[in-house]
Amino acid sequence: MPQVFMILSPEICEKHSKETIYTLMNIFGQTLIKIVEEVFEIEGKHDVAFTAIPALHTINEAPIQIEIKYTVGEDEYGMGKPFDPSKGQREALATKIKEAMAKHMLEFRSVSVWVRPQRESVFKGI
Repeated sequence: MPQVFMILSPEICEKHSKETIYTLMNIFGQTLIKIVEEVFEIEGKHDVAFTAIPALHTINEAPIQIEIKYTVGEDEYGMGKPFDPSKGQREALATKIKEAMAKHMLEFRSVSVWVRPQRESVFKGI
């Protein structure tokens, strides 16, 4: 399951109301989910999660940090091969996210994007 984490700097949280941030994160969260599904070719699986959290303090960080973590696993999606997006897909994902940020959230131009496969990891949902 790919998980998208967005970390917002204290400056962003102080500058905007909670309602504005919630609305932006809800809209942009849906956008990020669609981008991940498209690039990782798992559209229709409804298996990408999104979480946005405020940072208490940052030093030398972009105002918005985005991490996409996913377990490299077995044949999770019934494609006949382990789920293991290529380096090209990971790079394309980072690029598409940066482009979406530039297009939809012009105010937050400085964004870091990390695409992190979680190898030899174990996930158990409750």
